[in-house]
Amino acid sequence: MAATGFLCAAPLCYNKKMDRIHEPAGHKHAVFALAHTDVRVLPIGGALSNGGRTLRLIVKSNVRAHHVEVVFSNKCGTEDLHIGAASLAACDEAGNLFPDTLVPLTVDGIQYFRLEPGQDGTSDVCDFAFEPGNHFALNIYYPKSDHVQSGNWVGNRALRSKPGNYAADPHLSGPHILSRFVRTVVNSDFTVPITSVSQIIAHSPAPARVIGCFGDSITQQSNWTGPFYKLLCKRYPGAVSLCNLGIGGNRLLYGSPAALGQLNGEAGVARFKHDLLGLTGLTHAILALGTNDIGLPGAEAPVAELITPEAYEQAMRGMARHLHERGVKVYAATLCPRVLAKSYTAPREELRQQMNTFIRTAECFDGVLDFDRALRRADGKPGMKQHCALPDGLHPSPFGGLVMAKSIDLALFNGDVNG
Repeated sequence: MAATGFLCAAPLCYNKKMDRIHEPAGHKHAVFALAHTDVRVLPIGGALSNGGRTLRLIVKSNVRAHHVEVVFSNKCGTEDLHIGAASLAACDEAGNLFPDTLVPLTVDGIQYFRLEPGQDGTSDVCDFAFEPGNHFALNIYYPKSDHVQSGNWVGNRALRSKPGNYAADPHLSGPHILSRFVRTVVNSDFTVPITSVSQIIAHSPAPARVIGCFGDSITQQSNWTGPFYKLLCKRYPGAVSLCNLGIGGNRLLYGSPAALGQLNGEAGVARFKHDLLGLTGLTHAILALGTNDIGLPGAEAPVAELITPEAYEQAMRGMARHLHERGVKVYAATLCPRVLAKSYTAPREELRQQMNTFIRTAECFDGVLDFDRALRRADGKPGMKQHCALPDGLHPSPFGGLVMAKSIDLALFNGDVNG
């Protein structure tokens, strides 16, 4: 099928065109999705670009597929994005490919393509199958050494090669020392951003649920979405996928502060239309934004941008209404406890409590994920209970994320959806 936003890089195209595959009948579900930001801004990730190298994204699916398509993105790019080769292959958990499963990805039959600034584009549908529990890899080779701008960091799912095209190589060769070091310090790998992919879409013989987790860095770091997905896979094997749409520093009402470029992304109410409503097969949405609307003003953002309970309620009701119109179940997550700090004062803690009261009592949600109740201290003091927070007092630790995941009622995702 034709790809919107793609331009063939004519002087650099492969001469041989692959046979086109007509879109097969069945159901379409996102098995991976990413909310984009400008990855050059973060000092570590920006210094180590994917340009001139091969990126390998490792995905574990919980649904069955007989065909696949990939939505590429240059959403935050300011220059044309060149992709010299892309492929899919089954792999092991470490990302080592099984060579006989390798399938090249094409656009209008062409393997080398470019994507204009700000554009998304969809690959041709390819004949690629996997079963629930299988791992597979998306490989993208960037022929130019320029910075690849548009992408994000979600957990530790990506590998970067040494310079060159390794899209078809079983074992990706590249340095990992810095990645391991960073993970020991901040519990998340910010050295290898996942770039240029917006969604991986499975064509499946049976319907499945797609859960979109729409949040900030607490979601992005995957400390709760990771174990939550494992619990879902065990409870609903073959029937559900989860997509992490978190952006670090993201706010509901305002975009990234000017000093940070596009690092924190667009305002949630703006990116909602692209990142969440645009998610293929979406059936359930988890809204987990608001803590940065309280904490950033007076620090990285102007004090005038401090959210009010009325503005928060209006925005959340509006998003819930749009989702319900699509037949999507809507769940809101209460804002996690956090310690008092320079820009997070006692009045702001009171504001967080007000926003959580709204979440727990509002009729516009189909359910509540009460992370505040799961994490808060028994003595009522600000902050999370022992071992649940990272040293910054804001983000949950891996243990805290597990506590959050186990607090979620999995019956909310049993397949009873509207529409």
